[in-house]
Formats: sequence, C-alpha cells, structure tokens
Amino acid sequence: MGGIFGEFGRNLANRSNQFAATVNHRFEFQKRGQLFIRMDDETLSVAAMGFTGSRQNPFLIAGRQMIRLSFLYDSRSGNATIVRATQTALKGLRMHCRFCNQEKPALAKAHIIPRSFFKSVRGKGKYSVEMRVSEKAVKEKYHQAGNYDSRILCEECERKFSLYDAHGHSVFTKVFEERRIYRDPAGRDCAYFLPDVDFRLLKLFVLGVLWRASVSSLDLFSNVDLGRHHEHTIKSLIFSGTIEGADHYQFFCLHQRDNPHSNVILPPWKRRMDSINYIQLYLPNIQIVVKMDQRPLPEIFAPIVITPKPPQYLVFMAFRGSTEANYFDGIKCALRAHQWATK
Repeated sequence: MGGIFGEFGRNLANRSNQFAATVNHRFEFQKRGQLFIRMDDETLSVAAMGFTGSRQNPFLIAGRQMIRLSFLYDSRSGNATIVRATQTALKGLRMHCRFCNQEKPALAKAHIIPRSFFKSVRGKGKYSVEMRVSEKAVKEKYHQAGNYDSRILCEECERKFSLYDAHGHSVFTKVFEERRIYRDPAGRDCAYFLPDVDFRLLKLFVLGVLWRASVSSLDLFSNVDLGRHHEHTIKSLIFSGTIEGADHYQFFCLHQRDNPHSNVILPPWKRRMDSINYIQLYLPNIQIVVKMDQRPLPEIFAPIVITPKPPQYLVFMAFRGSTEANYFDGIKCALRAHQWATK
C-alpha cells in the first residue's frame, strides 16, 4: 500500500484548485440567498406574527388540512387580521409517490439526508437550524428531526431506503470514532480508513441521497436535477437493491480536518472538471463527490475512489482556500451586515 498516494498527494492541491475554480461562481450570493444547516446554539424564541389578507380568499391548504380563515377587516388600512383558523381534514385527497408512481392517501415525512445525521448537526442542542443568508435578510428554520419533504415518498417506499441509510450513517459515524489514519511513506497524514464498508450498501446509500435530492422541492437541494435518465436508472437500482450497471456512478469521500465549521451541512453542487460532470454532496464533516458521467474518472482520482475491495479512504483536504472557505466567508460578511456576527 506504501506509495499509492504519492502522485495523488503531489497533484492534489493543484487539481483541487482546478476543481474549485469551476464552481466558484456558484458560491456567490444569489437573490434567493445561501442555505446551510447548523446546530442551534441559541435559545429558540417564538414571535407573534401578523397576517394580512383578503376577505375574498378565506381558505388555504396546509398538508392534508383545509383551513378556513376568519378575518377582522380594517376598512381604513385595507388589511385583514386573522382572528380564527378552523382546520378540516380533506377527505378523498390522493397524493403521488415519486418512487412507486402510485396514488396514496398520505405520504411520509421523507428525509433527503437521513434523520440520523442531524443528530450530529444538532449536537447537545434541541434543534438544527436551517439558515438562508442573503444581502437583504437572514432567515432561520428550526428542525428537531432534520428537514424532510412530505411530497415525494409513501411510507412503504421510504422503508426501501432504510437499510442503505443505516449503513451510510454507520460508516460515516464510526470513521470519526476510530480515526484510523493512513500515512504516506514520508509520514504525512493522508486519510482516515473507512470502517466496515459494505460496498453495495454504501453505494446505494449515496445514490439514494442523490435521487431524493433530485426529486425533492426543498430549497436546500434545488441545485440537484439529475434528469429523467439518471433518476430512472438510480430508482431502478434502489428498487432492485443491486449496483449492477452503476459503474459510472463512481464516488470518493473527502474530509477537511481544519474546517472550523464542524457538523454543518451545505447544499449540494454540480461540478465540472476536465469535461466530466460531478455532484458534490455534504454530510456533517463529509463531502461525497459522485461522478455523473459515462466517461472514465481521471487517473488522478484512482487511488481514492471507493471500490468493493478495501481499503477505502476518507481523504483529507485543506479547508483554507477552498470553495467551502469562500462560501463561509461570504456568509460571514452577510451576517455582519445584519449584525449577526459572532466573535
């Protein structure tokens, strides 16, 4: 095993910069703002909210509930304040499962990133916090069990992902418990060994997160659109529980040990390097880079791509100068502008 990281180590910094340069523009602030999920280190406060509306539109739909709104109308201001909301269950409403393509009376609260990973984000706090930071505003959503999409999977289909999700969480949790380091012949730390990898289960975990991100309408995953071909192919693999025919979905795993923002989930991004398409997924302290292309993976990545045969690696990457560092710098600038800066 001695020198397998030799050339990779010599070229990693340069290749990483090329990889990052292709997507730096994606980390610039957009009108809709930037999203990330962090732990809640502040007391949750609930503020009373005022509503304005119209007497001509007294209904809204929330999940499977129809809510009738009663207004107190102010003729001088033209505004109407909600004084009562009466909920009624909608009968006969059918919802479409994106996996089995059947109409169901109800869908599951499906987590794109498995709920178990949000325990790492939450830490000792009660909530994980989804933040949207833009030039004009800072918005937060508090989640006890992570964010979920209730419009993509029925209960039966969501259970098809549970075995893969459990294995992915096990591997990416144990790696930080064991912290077994691979060092090159010069004694430099290069990677952690990934423990107890079942290649089939781990690959289906990665593909399962990708598929759910692609079909989800949650803002955090709006950058992921696999297209009909990849969505259909990956869904078939998950349904059958096989990875035959999935050779071009190669992936490798990265970890930034010097990242000061631990246990944060960033939105996934599409990336392109050497004319090859990738999607980069973020888990707490983990980056998973998936090749979404039939063309072969560049040789530079051969030593670190996850294969059926061990050892498998979680490769160290520098945070300083990375696109992730630039992303957080942009967020900090916006937070300071909104007087949210921390020391």
